[in-house]
Amino acid sequence: MALLNIGEDPWLLEHETCEKLYRDIMEQLTLRQRQPRTSDKFSQLSATIRLRLKQYNNEIEQLHQKLGYGVQLTAAESERRNRQVEILRSKGLQMQKCFDDQLTDKNTEERKALVGASSPYFDDVSFERQTADEIRRNQQKMLGDQEQGLENLSQIISRQKILLKQYQMKWIYIMTFWMI
Repeated sequence: MALLNIGEDPWLLEHETCEKLYRDIMEQLTLRQRQPRTSDKFSQLSATIRLRLKQYNNEIEQLHQKLGYGVQLTAAESERRNRQVEILRSKGLQMQKCFDDQLTDKNTEERKALVGASSPYFDDVSFERQTADEIRRNQQKMLGDQEQGLENLSQIISRQKILLKQYQMKWIYIMTFWMI
């Protein structure tokens, strides 16, 4: 029995276009991940990925709207296409999360490099996974540590002032002794 090909189903063609766009965006995300956050290439890829993600989400919505138009579908085929649209939406969310996580990870790496990997505030616990109470406790601990550091600095400065006064007194004494 021969199958009749009356023409391509536009929905299937658009679905394939969405799949291709997904692969392109994932490739760009991979390229972006290899770039330093402050590079021009990183910024260009970020802008391109943002635009492509919007385009991807718009195309998925159009695909969803065209589910029942133009072609008579069986209930099973309609359900299969609905699942495919949901899979595409899920991929879109994964790509958006990957895009956001890459930036967050790069920011965390830069903070660690700036503050130092030995800092107690970067103990492999992501800031995004902390509750509000944990963040408040960490802020209070940081403020306490900062206050202690400032107190130590104040004591050091006070000691230096005392040493300076002693040095000045000795210098004055020596100068007056040599002047006589």
